Amino acid sequence: MLHPKALAPVLERVRDTLGCSLDVLPFTYLGCPIYHGQKRIHYFEPVLKKKRDKTQDTIWMAFMRAKYCSRVHPMSKQCVDDDSHTWKRMLDVRAVVEPVIRWRVLSGTSNFWWDTWSGLGALHRQVDGCSGYWTDGVDVRAVVEPVIRWRVLSGTSNFWWDTWSGLGALHRQVDGCSGYWTDGVGDMYRSDFMIDHDALPPDLLRQLRLEPPSLVSDHVDIPVWTPSTDGKFTLASAKELLRPRRNDEVEDTVLKRCWQKHLPFKMSSLAWRVLERRLPTDDVLARFGFALPSRCLYCSPPGRETITHIFYHGSMARRVWTYFTQSARIQGTHHSLRSVLSRWWAQRPRSRMLSFLFHHLPMIILWEIWTHYAACKRVVPIRWVPPPGGTIKVNVARAPLRGAYAAIVHDSTGKFLYALSSIAFRWEPVERGGMDVLLRCIQWCISQSFLRIHVESHHSELACFFREGTPWYLHDVYARLRFLFSIATVQWFHCDVRANAPTIELAFWAVDSTEGTREFTNLQDLDIRVQSLLPMDDLPFFRIDEDGGNP
Repeated sequence: MLHPKALAPVLERVRDTLGCSLDVLPFTYLGCPIYHGQKRIHYFEPVLKKKRDKTQDTIWMAFMRAKYCSRVHPMSKQCVDDDSHTWKRMLDVRAVVEPVIRWRVLSGTSNFWWDTWSGLGALHRQVDGCSGYWTDGVDVRAVVEPVIRWRVLSGTSNFWWDTWSGLGALHRQVDGCSGYWTDGVGDMYRSDFMIDHDALPPDLLRQLRLEPPSLVSDHVDIPVWTPSTDGKFTLASAKELLRPRRNDEVEDTVLKRCWQKHLPFKMSSLAWRVLERRLPTDDVLARFGFALPSRCLYCSPPGRETITHIFYHGSMARRVWTYFTQSARIQGTHHSLRSVLSRWWAQRPRSRMLSFLFHHLPMIILWEIWTHYAACKRVVPIRWVPPPGGTIKVNVARAPLRGAYAAIVHDSTGKFLYALSSIAFRWEPVERGGMDVLLRCIQWCISQSFLRIHVESHHSELACFFREGTPWYLHDVYARLRFLFSIATVQWFHCDVRANAPTIELAFWAVDSTEGTREFTNLQDLDIRVQSLLPMDDLPFFRIDEDGGNP
């Protein structure tokens, strides 16, 4: 960007040197306005015009224009066979988007039937096709209306639609009764039934005239809720009406026995969930489409994690149930958990204490099995383990930077004996540095008359070299190691990375130092970071194994 007062020769020179054209601010570069000073709306006008032109021609904008500019409201448009696939998708989007668009009524230009301007949703759904809530209300109305009896006082109840007489709702006995018939009971009797008498059956009309209501009160008619004894509406009576209790003959007695007194709710709830298969086990999750590798952590050998396996068919559950059934002297062969529970609850001991025990112990067993299964984890302490007496241990580690290796030698009491750090040259393979460090450590051990050696590392590739052989460029080092192995007894062990922390820190120190290879025979010569980690070898780390282990 050049100064606006730059001379023409300077501008020509810049243009020839850079090979670009010169323009005057403001201008648009790659769709972005370039300007100097404050923002102005006309700087962004080309971008806005391009965006408007792009959006005005989309199908969605055409759909919205058809909605607000057409005489026929597009919410009433139905999908036909010759419509394009895109238009059909737009109609599907309409069904999802329209219910969440709420209109704020100012001048009243929104559509009365098709727009959601009231709290009732789009009104066309309640005329031609009902919404879900409206459908539920209509279903409940069909059950509730027959049990609402109106006590006629002044005759304000509806003559046709309310149950005010002993004959039920009269609209059911008249053909062609319309919802616009809103005549009250009092109005009909005072006008001497000023309707077409052919609409009512003669017997019904005669009966209504023989038993007229008094209509002497000034109070409005009172609805009476017949399911309750006092005529007042209660939630309990409504629940009993809409969700009646099951007949005792078809009631599941096993599920009923799960709810015992003097037992925590969590135990009863668990027993019910076990019998109803409402626990998040692998077989239940598979029904919802979550297929997981299934393995029971509770049994040895492990099986597939299912509700029946955990609580009855598994080896551990079998041992638990066998112990308690034999202790209670319950005989018989059981093939399912339900049969076991039924057998326990069928016992009729004479003692009240034993009766209490037989009714409550099965739920307690299920609870204990589930809590122990949920907590079935193998806790593994991770620590540096000293070698047996008369044996020394060589810990080997590698730093990920520049292939630095280190080794620390301890005796059976954990005392520091020797350490070595080395960093490989850039042109040497990384594995060669580890082989050289291990070779020099074993040479030092043999020179000090230590012939029983344990080599420990968290790098599995070093162990693979001794089991499967080494590449061709390590044959010379490997041959020398095999010769040393013939002199001393060397065993290889794998450890966790957290049990090898001092050796790893020494390898990192080798990366930071300028020395290539260095030996340490005195503890005080080590770096302070390594010295601070050596006394912590005896402090264990704890790892929780989530996917294995026998309880």
